[in-house]
Amino acid sequence: DMNRPPTLPDPNTTRLAAVDLGCQVDERWSELDELRRLPDDLFATLRRTGLLRTLVPAQLGGVGTAPVEWMRLGVELARHDPSLGWVATQGAAELGWIAAGGDPTWAADVLSDPDGASASSTAGVGRLVIDGRTAELSGRWSFNTGSTGATWIGGLAMVERQGVGPEGAELRIAWVPVDRAEVADDWDPSGMRGTGSNSTAI
Repeated sequence: DMNRPPTLPDPNTTRLAAVDLGCQVDERWSELDELRRLPDDLFATLRRTGLLRTLVPAQLGGVGTAPVEWMRLGVELARHDPSLGWVATQGAAELGWIAAGGDPTWAADVLSDPDGASASSTAGVGRLVIDGRTAELSGRWSFNTGSTGATWIGGLAMVERQGVGPEGAELRIAWVPVDRAEVADDWDPSGMRGTGSNSTAI
């Protein structure tokens, strides 16, 4: 059943997976520094082990841990490499936001994909033009963590509706499938180099 959420490890298994992943990164931290992102196989491990779904309720295919445990897992990963901890906690927060505040049908679809991962940013403001049941998103955002491993990419946008003036303005975070976005290879900071926080455009 394509609509059934994926089966993921329980919180204890996820905690052990964080320790194991951290030990792997101990041997490969230079790769994160050189690539300026997580290598594909390490990002795949974040997905497979449930570390990106710690804040998603179990009934939606998540691990369903408490926020304090989400932070503890992030700290455990950051002990091995700060970039790893940042990507894991931010990626988990992203899917948590979608589970808690996304359109229910769309959120269920996103979370039914075991490889689902989100990258969105508030470092920029795009346009979300809504006309009836259709919407068009455009914009450019910087500091979009995990963009190289995301399946959905988006950012903060000003909503524009026909017949609604500036006094009714609202802001939303909106996403598109990754194949509709452009990810620039422009992340080159002095610290946290492995987060893959590139600029993105839609």
